[in-house]
Amino acid sequence: MVEIKSQLEIESMRAVGALAAAQLEMIEPFVVPGVSTGELDRICHRFTLDVQNAIPAPLNYRGFPKSICTSVNHVVCHGIPSDDKILKNGDIVNIDVTLIKDGFHGDTSKTFIVGQGSVRAQRLVQTCKQSLYRGIQAVKPGAFLGDIGHAIQSFTEKHHFSIVKEYCGHGIGRVFHDEPQVLHYGRSGTGIALQPGMIFTIEPMINIFALKLLHEHYENGDKILLASATNELIVKPIAERLEIKNVIATKVEFKDNKCTGEFIPPSALGEGKLQLVKSWMEDKQRNSFSRVTFYSDSINDLPLLEAVELPIAVNPDQTLDGIARDRGWKIFTLPRI
Repeated sequence: MVEIKSQLEIESMRAVGALAAAQLEMIEPFVVPGVSTGELDRICHRFTLDVQNAIPAPLNYRGFPKSICTSVNHVVCHGIPSDDKILKNGDIVNIDVTLIKDGFHGDTSKTFIVGQGSVRAQRLVQTCKQSLYRGIQAVKPGAFLGDIGHAIQSFTEKHHFSIVKEYCGHGIGRVFHDEPQVLHYGRSGTGIALQPGMIFTIEPMINIFALKLLHEHYENGDKILLASATNELIVKPIAERLEIKNVIATKVEFKDNKCTGEFIPPSALGEGKLQLVKSWMEDKQRNSFSRVTFYSDSINDLPLLEAVELPIAVNPDQTLDGIARDRGWKIFTLPRI
């Protein structure tokens, strides 16, 4: 059951929400390269107690050991501040603060780019911010919870990002986490009808799925190779943006510092790609495809998909989709750019 707040309770919520917002404004100048998330936590903790005369709600909540959450890069949410976690130039960090004042909770967060962020980092943060605004615009008496999720999801996927579906917004008031659960995806016209006096958080989390996968592979100590039949003039800049050092692509001919438009054998298509990857692996002293994962969207890559231990079809064409399903391969479906 969703609690309907009185006008007096709504005013109390506005007041504590304003305090939480003020704390994010206070901490912003401290979010710089070289600072630890542990230090950011201590600054917010002192500000909460000494300046705002409030209580940091996360501290000891369900065993959480700190006063704020600091989620860096691929940590989606609820990251625990630490003196060992030093922010670097280009990091993305979300700082989530919740205060208790006069018995009511104010919960808000902001995502910061540390120093000079990449274009993709700026685009990710701005898209998430705009998706939040789309969700807020959907809130009105008589609308439905599903309208909020639909607005966020449709905007996010239109800009080629994906929704993190494991976490959601929530009701809030005297209770930190209450009904309703506010999903950031869904269909319009579904869920409960919104009524005046309902108070809940909307806190969309989005990601660049491919980059998340890359990060996980790097964390596992895996070697990453980008192998494409496309010519190297296109593939290499993509690899640089993705910070992939190892690249196989179709080579192009240059004469007098000008591209002739001719390709240099061997081809990186089909069986040729498999042979080039084998040669690369031999140079790395790897003679087996065991524990090798390969992602592809094309039936042209079938020879390599069949060779590796962990083939994954990503947005596969119709033929590859059928083969992947018949053989029990994993299939990933991502928003298309």
